[in-house]
Amino acid sequence: MKKQENNQPESGSLDRIVDQIIALVDVERIYVQKHEKEETCHTVLTILIANTCTKSPAELLPLVSILFTEQHTLHFTLHPAHQIKDALSKGNLYFYNICTEDNLLYRTAGSDYELLPTSLNQKEMLENARKQYDSEEEKIKAFVSGADFYLEKENYAQSAFMLHQAIELNYRAIEHFITGRSKITHSIKAHQKYLEPYCIELSNIFLVDRERDIELLRLLDDAYLAVRYENDYQINKLDLTALRVKASEVKLAALKTYQQLQLNFQQPQTLIKLPETIEQTYQKFDDSCVPLCLIEQICVNIDVERIFCFGKRTYQASRYNPFNNISAEQTEKNHYDLVVISSDERVEKASNLQDKLNNSSSNGYTVLLLMHTDQSLQKFLNSNSRFFHNLLQLGVQVYHKERLTAKPVLPESDPSNTTWNYQMHWHQRYYRGKAFIEAAGSAWDEGEETVVLSLLNQGVEQLCIGLIDAFLGYRPNQHSLSHLFDLCFNFTPLIETIFPRHTSEDLRIFRLLAKSVNNGRHLVNLSIDPTDTGLLYRKCKILIEESESLVAEQLDKL
Repeated sequence: MKKQENNQPESGSLDRIVDQIIALVDVERIYVQKHEKEETCHTVLTILIANTCTKSPAELLPLVSILFTEQHTLHFTLHPAHQIKDALSKGNLYFYNICTEDNLLYRTAGSDYELLPTSLNQKEMLENARKQYDSEEEKIKAFVSGADFYLEKENYAQSAFMLHQAIELNYRAIEHFITGRSKITHSIKAHQKYLEPYCIELSNIFLVDRERDIELLRLLDDAYLAVRYENDYQINKLDLTALRVKASEVKLAALKTYQQLQLNFQQPQTLIKLPETIEQTYQKFDDSCVPLCLIEQICVNIDVERIFCFGKRTYQASRYNPFNNISAEQTEKNHYDLVVISSDERVEKASNLQDKLNNSSSNGYTVLLLMHTDQSLQKFLNSNSRFFHNLLQLGVQVYHKERLTAKPVLPESDPSNTTWNYQMHWHQRYYRGKAFIEAAGSAWDEGEETVVLSLLNQGVEQLCIGLIDAFLGYRPNQHSLSHLFDLCFNFTPLIETIFPRHTSEDLRIFRLLAKSVNNGRHLVNLSIDPTDTGLLYRKCKILIEESESLVAEQLDKL
């Protein structure tokens, strides 16, 4: 007799489904995992078929599917229990991540089934996973090279076929690691749908609510059958170039997912939790919130009149060893947003000092420095600057020279037309940024990679300036993307989510965008991977959409 051992509370609907599965299939174990996708929570049941079952997975699949017909957020996968050990030894990371005690929903009472073989070597398993993924990568690269070759020869139909094969292989390679098995189909639409409960990025490459994406997906799926068995398949260079970008997006999304799976096996491992662990501003600090050693380093390098703190964030990290059952170690690192009032007008001194402080491995903090003179501070206050009024009212003065015992005179704030002014400024910046990014899309069609990146840089700059003004009421006196991103992070994690700067690969992509204007101005023979350009273009399009809704909410509050 079988007995359900439930390690976690589930809804009645899930319990009924499990009971129906057990009645229909000879089950060894069932594991449950939830995946958040935007506002929807998808639940996936991993069903291990008992070795005593006389029916094959192919026979059971349509029977179990009937139980899930009306379940839009509940999904399942079927796997023979006797194949799991072999799959693990060959590097299938899915079962290692999913089949845990925490995820166990049901097991056969009294069964002596052993999931993890005693001889399992995690290091060898990870190495086998790498070999398998690298092998698929070589095939994908060959198809992409073939697509580029046929594109140069103006054989657009054959180029489209090669891109289809590259995209299909990318999906099948990553499906093996995040669902336990690859879906056997040549339909890219089906692969994207298959990954919907597991991976947001890979299920949103071709957006189902965009006519352009729907048309591109149709052209891509048609390419497989039409090129192999028909002679009338037609595609133009513009559409083919757009599909080349999509192929790059699939490749990067799959690689990012695979690398994240690899990180779960690193020894030891460091996890940086962002942005959930951020303690966001504005908040009332006391005057000891900024370390004295930080204040001293600023005063040694800059002739300081006053220092104000207008933001503090705390980053938490966990370090643990997944193999040797070593308890987690928690570390924290603080970040401070500071305004330095100085008699020195050379703002580059602040940016140089900021780089020095942030690059020092001995500091337990990072810092953003905004530098202004006493005269400019008073000028901004007199001109009704929301940022500087808030700085004196809500920020904390953490340092002042002995002779400066009182804060600067705070004129009465004039709120008249404030909302209207911020709306006008945001719309100007938004439409400029959008125009630059759309122009980049046109330049991309012509293969002008350097021009594309330069236009994207200017578009992102405009959007960031607009965001900073809408949320802080501040007009930056430095316009490097690094500085603008740091300022944006004071009030929203949006920029850091779209353009992360944590790993070496994150930084490489960011620097490609940040240095694009200077590179385009001074470098002639500049080689840029179209994959990188496509990724940055997609990121910028996301920024346009997300920033518009974000600012709309903010302006309603002003």
